[in-house]
Amino acid sequence: MTIDADGIRQITQQESVKVFENKKQELKGANAYLHKKYSDYSDGRNMSDNSTLKYIGIYTGDKEQAPTNASEYSWTKIKGEDGHNLTANLRFEGRYVNNIVTNLSTFVDVFYDGQKITDGFELKVKHKGMGASNWTDFISRPYDNTGRLTNFIFSNGEKDGTPLEVIVLVTYKGLNIVATERIENMPDVMLLSETIKKYKTFESTIDGFTSVVGEIDTKVFSKGYFKNNLNNEDVEKTGNDLYFNAKENLAANQYYTILADLDNVPDNQQSYIYGASDGGDKKTIQNGLNYWVVKYSTNQTKINLYPLGANTKVKKCKNIQR
Repeated sequence: MTIDADGIRQITQQESVKVFENKKQELKGANAYLHKKYSDYSDGRNMSDNSTLKYIGIYTGDKEQAPTNASEYSWTKIKGEDGHNLTANLRFEGRYVNNIVTNLSTFVDVFYDGQKITDGFELKVKHKGMGASNWTDFISRPYDNTGRLTNFIFSNGEKDGTPLEVIVLVTYKGLNIVATERIENMPDVMLLSETIKKYKTFESTIDGFTSVVGEIDTKVFSKGYFKNNLNNEDVEKTGNDLYFNAKENLAANQYYTILADLDNVPDNQQSYIYGASDGGDKKTIQNGLNYWVVKYSTNQTKINLYPLGANTKVKKCKNIQR
């Protein structure tokens, strides 16, 4: 473990790997998984991943793969017979870094036929993690006109490091909707904090009502991660096999952290740094911030992200010498 010139704690490569392997193990075990399915029937028969159907089924348990038996899900009606539509976003604001919670609040944004509503609906909440090893029961929770849950609060200070997962059941005018969200405990390998906010856009068409959920990721980095960016390009690129030139040669057997802000990533897409040692730190990528920690056996003049998916956009890419 080292302290850089700015006095910000850093983690060595060996420690970094240990941290994330431990995190993977924490997520395994009883009641560790959540799956969603949809159906036009209250018993869930003919269930699918089509979110336009009338009922949503929620599974929480120890099965890593989504169960194929509808009876293992809890089914809730989310679409009315008269075509009215209820939607909701669940989001966190605050920080959960190095096991420390700072000003963490939970918000729900509720929309009825595309219009945001701030009162008159009922909220029931269940959660797991951050001290709760199993899913709690659904409990009615009050909220204010900003959508903040006023008595679902985690005090500032040190926690056990497990991710916090929350499920909210919203009921309004006979309709129900389920929203889920998760916040990870972020070790300070690269991020000091991460706040995820969601936005929702709506489009009314002659065929019905559609809603689109997007995410805005706000990242706060330590100064040390910006001052030594070795990439020579600050441009967006789109494609499956992308190169970014370096300002100077990347030295052999020196570790580098590659940061990439991605969009339009296909589901379950795995990517690595082509040409790097030990498989290029291959991992599943997602929309938002991704990173790889790699070294090369010979000097390099560029980095190569591959495979990303044909339509994946790299909005920013940074290369930091560790």
